[in-house]
Amino acid sequence: MRYGFYLPTRGPTATRDGILALAREGERLGLHSAMIADHIVFPVESRSTYPYTVDGKHPGVGDALETFSILGVVAGATERLRLVTSVLVLPYRNPVLTAKMVASLDVLSGGRVTLGVGAGWLQEEFEALDSPAFEARGAVTDEWIAIFRQLWSQSPASFDGRFYRYSDIRCEPFPVQKPYPPIWVGGHSRAALRRTARHGDGWHTVGAVAASPLPPQEMRAHLDTLKQLTEAEGPSGATPLALPTTIRLAIASSSARPPEGNDWLHEVKYDGHRIVAVLDGRGGLKLISRNGRDRTPLFRTPFRDLLSCGREIVLDGEIAVPDDRGVTHIGYLQDALDGRQPDRLAYFAFDLLFLDGHDLRRCPIEERKALLRRVLDRVRCPRLVFVDHVFGWGAELFEHVSAIGAEGIVSKRAGSLYSGKATRDWRKTKCHATGRFIVTGFQELAPSRIEALHVAEERDGEVVGVGQVRFGFAGKGLWAILHELRAGSLDRAGVVPIEPGLVVRVKYFGRHKGGAIRDGVLVAIIDQPQRRQVAPAWSCDTDAVIAAMDAADGI
Repeated sequence: MRYGFYLPTRGPTATRDGILALAREGERLGLHSAMIADHIVFPVESRSTYPYTVDGKHPGVGDALETFSILGVVAGATERLRLVTSVLVLPYRNPVLTAKMVASLDVLSGGRVTLGVGAGWLQEEFEALDSPAFEARGAVTDEWIAIFRQLWSQSPASFDGRFYRYSDIRCEPFPVQKPYPPIWVGGHSRAALRRTARHGDGWHTVGAVAASPLPPQEMRAHLDTLKQLTEAEGPSGATPLALPTTIRLAIASSSARPPEGNDWLHEVKYDGHRIVAVLDGRGGLKLISRNGRDRTPLFRTPFRDLLSCGREIVLDGEIAVPDDRGVTHIGYLQDALDGRQPDRLAYFAFDLLFLDGHDLRRCPIEERKALLRRVLDRVRCPRLVFVDHVFGWGAELFEHVSAIGAEGIVSKRAGSLYSGKATRDWRKTKCHATGRFIVTGFQELAPSRIEALHVAEERDGEVVGVGQVRFGFAGKGLWAILHELRAGSLDRAGVVPIEPGLVVRVKYFGRHKGGAIRDGVLVAIIDQPQRRQVAPAWSCDTDAVIAAMDAADGI
């Protein structure tokens, strides 16, 4: 759960110093967002009923700072605080100008805007601002949202609506957040809930006030209605299609560190076997590995409770075996398979590619995952796990998964589509450790070309082999050192032994069962025997070779 707070638009604290002090202190305390209300004028006498006070009267007496002016000041004084309009009354403003202001603010704030929107309630304010007819405010709000989304993603753009039109205009730059800043729809009416389902990225509620306490039972009823309306609308970008039998996988690129910014969502990376699950809605199941092999007999157990749901579904995820903390390891999966223990298997679903005759791969990742969550919540499969995510906290999530010994995280660009190929919109950052190891031998790919180093470490006074290092060999002198230290011919495993004394620093990504290191990358030669010809110690930047390492192991 994340906490936000309201900044004042009126009253004694609605000053430059007051607003800046509150915003900076909120950010220092780690609060997630600052909310700003919206009023421009107040009538001296009003016939309109304010929905959030018992007497129906708005507490304002005419003073109110303008919303975007506050947002601009706060954006310049903070770095992480999310900037939320709560809510912006859309019919008050020209839609093209508003689209430009929101996009500009998103660019200048580094992608921190959330646009809370509402249709409005104060009829006299509509009249004073010469807004479209008060009675049409709902339809105007819907049209303005459609204009925003077009102008934030298309250039040039044309629009011919009921209330507004334009032709062949450019309104750039686009917002930083992709495909656009989140739109939260305010209000508790059925029309507001329908607008949320049709146009919104979130529902912005009001509660805990005397006129609108929103007790749990009322909240549940609204959420049930919203769920029904959302399911009836379906995700944007979905296209009719017959159930696919093959899927080209999206492949994450490697990254030395998680990408920064609020336009990335971050997930835990599970250490197992990548599987696409295809359910035909009639009880049939096919599980396809990343290289196209049918793994259905091997991994079908976690899907037992899903087969009777009667829906056509294609999932992307990972078969793995978690420990009691939820941490997975490829060694646990191997143990379960070796011991014929299929009930230990779990499927960690991180994407939904197809549902009930609709291809979802052209839908934004947020919409696919929201729909995936609803599908899994409804079927309640205990060994089928929804992979949740966080926005904009990649470094913190990576630090956490490193501390508990998980494999790493996967970061996905907000608004991205399912590419079906290697993509920079998906980036994986693996947890790693660095250690000193003794080189005991090497393998040759060809004359003067190194395939692998064989390394060991000392344990209780003994030298114990811990596997191979296959990456990071680029640099001068390594082959010369190994050639000089040859201590015999090839053994049965094709390894050339060397004389003792060569010590290296290796970056690796966890350990296999038995202690062997995973995906070792040579960082530096830190000690070597004194020979006739001594090559200087060297080191290389290993981050550049991680992509080659991952291509080799197929992850």
